[in-house]
Amino acid sequence: MQDWEIFIPFRQLVNVVTFTQAVMFAAFLLTKRFRGAPSIWFLVLALLVMASVKVDQLYQMLGGLVHAPAYGFMLTPLQWLMTPALYFFVRAKITPDFKLSKSDGLHLIPFLLSVIYLTSVYYRLPLAEKQALLASGWLAMPFNRFVEPVLGHLVQLVYLVAAIRLLGRYGVSLRNWFSSVEAREFRWLRRLLILWAGIFILHLGWVVLRMTDLRIPEMIYVMDLINLMHLAFINVLTLSAITDHFQAPAAFRPRGVSSGRYAGSTQSEVERRQLFNRLEQLMMQQQMFLQNNLTLGGLADALPATPREISEAINAEGGINFFEFVNQYRIEQAKQQLAEQPDSKILEVAYAVGFNSKSAFNEAFKKHAGLTPSAYKKQHKKS
Repeated sequence: MQDWEIFIPFRQLVNVVTFTQAVMFAAFLLTKRFRGAPSIWFLVLALLVMASVKVDQLYQMLGGLVHAPAYGFMLTPLQWLMTPALYFFVRAKITPDFKLSKSDGLHLIPFLLSVIYLTSVYYRLPLAEKQALLASGWLAMPFNRFVEPVLGHLVQLVYLVAAIRLLGRYGVSLRNWFSSVEAREFRWLRRLLILWAGIFILHLGWVVLRMTDLRIPEMIYVMDLINLMHLAFINVLTLSAITDHFQAPAAFRPRGVSSGRYAGSTQSEVERRQLFNRLEQLMMQQQMFLQNNLTLGGLADALPATPREISEAINAEGGINFFEFVNQYRIEQAKQQLAEQPDSKILEVAYAVGFNSKSAFNEAFKKHAGLTPSAYKKQHKKS
C-alpha cells in the first residue's frame, strides 16, 4: 500500500453519514425485539449492502484504486444484492410464516456472476498486474463504464417492479376481505420502492450521459442529489419499518376467496342474485357498514353464508369487490350526514360512517361522489 493521506471532502460527508446510519440501524434491528420477524433480516441485509456501497464509493472517490489497489472492487458484487433484499423484505412482509425455498437461491446469480467476472479479470492478479491493468484504462472500457452499469440498473429495476407488483396484488386480495385496508396494505413501502426506482432511473441517466460527448458541469450535482436521496431513503425505510413492526396487523392470506373468476363455483346465477339481495337488505337494515373493522368473514357469519359465496355474489352481481361494496354504503351515509348537517366536522363524519382515517375517507368519497368531502359540504352549505 502506498502512502495514503485520507482527506474527506465536504461533499463526501453525506456518504460517511449514510454509512454510519446504515450500520447503526442494522445493529439496532438485530436486537431481540426485532429478530423474530423474517422481514427484518432482509431489511438488515439491505442496510448492510447500502453501507458497503458507501464504503466502496468513498474508497474510489478518495483514490483507493491508486493508493491501495489490492482492495479494489472487493465490495462491488454486494451491490447486486440491494434490490433483491428489498424484494424479499416485501415478500416476507406480506406472507404469513415466510420461509426461503431452494429455488430462491437463484436470486444470487447476478451477485455470483459479478464475483466470477471480477475474480477472472482482477482479484486473482498479483498487485503489480492490478496496477498495470488500472493504468491501461481498463475501467474506461465500454463494458465496465457502460454495459455492466446499465445491465446492473436494469436488473435492479426488475426487482423493484416485481416488489411493487407484489404489493399491488396483496392490496387487491385485502380488498376482497377487509372493509378497511389502510393499516394493512403497506402503502408507505410501495411509495418508497417507487422512489427507489426513481433514484435508479436518475442514476441510469447519469451513466448514459457520461458515455456521450456532452460535458455538463452540473452533472456532479446529480450525484450529490442521489447521495442525499440514499441517506433519506434508509432513514425513512428503517423508521417506517420499525413503526410498522409494532403497529401494523400481521400479514394476512385470505383463504377460499379470490378476485376475478371463481373456478368450480357451485352457485347458479339465480342463487347469486338471491344472495346479493339478502346481502343488500342486511346492509341497509342492520347498517353493518358502520363497523370500522368489518370483514368478509364477519358479514358471512351474519348472513349466514360462506365468505367465498358472498365474495362471488358481490363480484358477479355488483361488479366490485368487498371493500368497494362496503364503502359505497359508507359514502352514501356520509353524503346524507354532510347534506343534513353541513356544520359537522369531516373527520367526525368519517369515523361515524366506519372509516379509520380521514385520508381513506377522502379517497373513497372522491371516487364515489366525484368530489372531495369539503367541496361536497361547501356545495350543500350554500344551497
